[in-house]
Amino acid sequence: MCLYALDRARSGGVVERLEEGLAAIGVQALRPDGERFDPARHEAGGAVPTEDPALDGVVAETEVTGFADHDRLLRAPIVTVYAKKNP
Repeated sequence: MCLYALDRARSGGVVERLEEGLAAIGVQALRPDGERFDPARHEAGGAVPTEDPALDGVVAETEVTGFADHDRLLRAPIVTVYAKKNP
């Protein structure tokens, strides 16, 4: 129920309070921007072309926040991933 409310919250203050409440019971928000894409923990929602080979396979942006209860994945974050442009 809290995840549903969090997805629909428009106010930054409401989002912050909901995330604080979830964190108090061990549920962490997952926003892996800048991390290497891991198909076991992330869901690809799109790709952003890049010419920088160091960015290939790195999460560019989190589209939908994911959540984990301690180490158990509740919902994978949906992310946009950098993908090397083909010449």
